[in-house]
Amino acid sequence: PTVCAGYSMGGLLVVERFLAGQIQCAKFVLFAPAFALLTPEFAASLLQAVLPATFKVPSGIPGDYKHFDYLGLAPTFATLNAVRRLHHQLKNLNGKTLPPGIIFSDVRDRVVDGQKMRDMVREYFPQWRVVDVEALPLNEHHAFHMVIDQPHLGEAQWTKMTGEINAFLKQ
Repeated sequence: PTVCAGYSMGGLLVVERFLAGQIQCAKFVLFAPAFALLTPEFAASLLQAVLPATFKVPSGIPGDYKHFDYLGLAPTFATLNAVRRLHHQLKNLNGKTLPPGIIFSDVRDRVVDGQKMRDMVREYFPQWRVVDVEALPLNEHHAFHMVIDQPHLGEAQWTKMTGEINAFLKQ
């Protein structure tokens, strides 16, 4: 069986593509999935209407992960479009249930709206479980969003997360 895993936009896309019938997953393991962003929808829509996708903004990606100092708006616009598609798909589930899933998220995340994401999980994925983890505040811009590796979680949270994943995959 295929386990679909994703972090942030990747978590959003594996669920959205699954619902679109483009991929098959037996289970989902997601880290801070971008189901709902803290960026106000109206502001993002306005930017999308007036700025080209090639418009560059300073990268907020932490130095350990950053490849470019500036990013075009295309990734942001792609994320917003995927969020819109996911929300549309969820409203039209017609009783379809998703395979089991587990999500790791820090409630203090400054990129993903953790409360909206948790509300969505309760409403649309009642068989899924959200596990709260506490990321280290290593980077002010992406503070608490980096719940994907041991350096950003610390040893205790990393051990907790990997133990949860192992137990979930054995079910």
